[in-house]
Amino acid sequence: MTYHAIGATLLSAAILSGCMGSQSQPTVSNQAYYVIDTRSGHICQQRSRECIRLSIVASQNGSLAPVESAYGQRIVGPNYPRSLMNMLLAPKDGSYTAKPLDESGKRYALPRNAKTDKAWTTLNNLYNRIYDSY
Repeated sequence: MTYHAIGATLLSAAILSGCMGSQSQPTVSNQAYYVIDTRSGHICQQRSRECIRLSIVASQNGSLAPVESAYGQRIVGPNYPRSLMNMLLAPKDGSYTAKPLDESGKRYALPRNAKTDKAWTTLNNLYNRIYDSY
């Protein structure tokens, strides 16, 4: 093989692996983050792959007050899961920006901070309260 052919092969491999890699691995900094999948309606912890469906908030009965307080916003019906998702993706105070993880606009990375941690903890507590009672 010539140097030109080897270079072309390596370049092709790098391009293909970059495209394929971006589907499975997000291109965000090394900091910890949460992932919101807008199609499935899940929020997941990036490191552990533990996920919670946002639809769990449909019957929350006021359990989301800590999240509303942290964000200074109300989660409103009739579609509480969508309202929460919109709040997490674009807080009104602009304190952080969700970063798209793919070109489809399906998955977004949220930075781990006091607000997103409060949302995760509140959802996790709600999940445990509902499902640990069985």
